[in-house]
Amino acid sequence: MFNTTDSNTAVGAAALLLNTTGTQNVAVGTAACVHNDSGSGNNAVGAFALSNNTDGFTNNALGNSALLDNRHGHDNTAIGDLALSHNDSTGSGLGNDNTAVGSGTLFTNTDGDSNTAVGFHALLFNTTGLDNTATGDTALLSNTTGDHNTATGASALSSNTDGGTNTATGVHALADNTTGNANTAVGFAALFNTAREHRKNEEQGATIAQQQKDFDTSIAQQQKQIDRLTATVKEQVAQIQKVSAQLELNKFATGRIRRGGSAPKAVVDNQ
Repeated sequence: MFNTTDSNTAVGAAALLLNTTGTQNVAVGTAACVHNDSGSGNNAVGAFALSNNTDGFTNNALGNSALLDNRHGHDNTAIGDLALSHNDSTGSGLGNDNTAVGSGTLFTNTDGDSNTAVGFHALLFNTTGLDNTATGDTALLSNTTGDHNTATGASALSSNTDGGTNTATGVHALADNTTGNANTAVGFAALFNTAREHRKNEEQGATIAQQQKDFDTSIAQQQKQIDRLTATVKEQVAQIQKVSAQLELNKFATGRIRRGGSAPKAVVDNQ
């Protein structure tokens, strides 16, 4: 309705609805890129993908609610439902150059930059950590602010929170490290403290249970946001329909007056 530029493609209810000057965008799905204003070169495929983006550019979102909260972040790629869902939710524009492949990857990332996550829930709880690479299910799962870590293998560095410059290669490698820095572990369960394994597993289980609870709460809150957005979209569509009807009435009245007839009376329904 407000678009003033070219080379955009929109398929789905309210897709790219509020775009004005953004160009070369593709939005497929309900409310995909609905709030995009001047952002260009974005690709959003999936319901609510890049829904809140305003001027972020060259982002790629494939999956339900992928890059949902992104506003100004650029050059991010999210493939999978909820991937990078909260990126740039602060509106600071710092969450850039991230790549997330897999359901829930980098889900809570807000201002983290240049992270790569491949695998179910890889780097799930990262918020502001930079330059991390996680490959494998739950690799670097608990990382929040740690920087420059590399984890390859399922559960590698999965308990790390703010430790930095660690390298873990192998299933469960450095799995119980939390705040340690500059460690290198290669091999199955390398540098995993077996003397404390049972206790750590219990603690990690409790932590993961709480994180899952927090995750579920976040999903519920996000669903409320989606419901509100859906209601807004419906309201906007209804308003557009009213405007279109008024325009048709005005065109009809103008034609009738030109032919010498009187203008039709408009009936306004105030209910």
